[in-house]
Amino acid sequence: MDTTTERQVRSVLEKISKNYKGDKELKQVYDQAYDKAIERIESQPPNKRELARNVLSWLTYAQRALTIEELCHALAVEPGKEKLYQDNIPDVEEVVSVCVGLVAVDEKSNIIRFVHNTTQEYFEREIGRAHV
Repeated sequence: MDTTTERQVRSVLEKISKNYKGDKELKQVYDQAYDKAIERIESQPPNKRELARNVLSWLTYAQRALTIEELCHALAVEPGKEKLYQDNIPDVEEVVSVCVGLVAVDEKSNIIRFVHNTTQEYFEREIGRAHV
């Protein structure tokens, strides 16, 4: 999956859904695309890889939509520290970039979300597999 923007990811996902009619087959193709995106994340330098993992975890587990400011503040928290250091808040562009097209920020609402509903479903399934 050689995509770098939200538009490219959406375009690929739309092409996939048009080419595969069966739900099971379609899910497998989506999963393969997301597996490739995870490979790209895992190939990044350690700090970027960890940031991407944290972003994806927060979005997967969040009980409601998060603004980019809320997410960046959550990412800045250091376990065991009582203070939030402003210089530890990640850059919005970096947060989106390390997630290799899997997340997007809605400009109007300032909400950060997965690029497609199947992305959320993929991560929920992967979490289930990890806990089995």
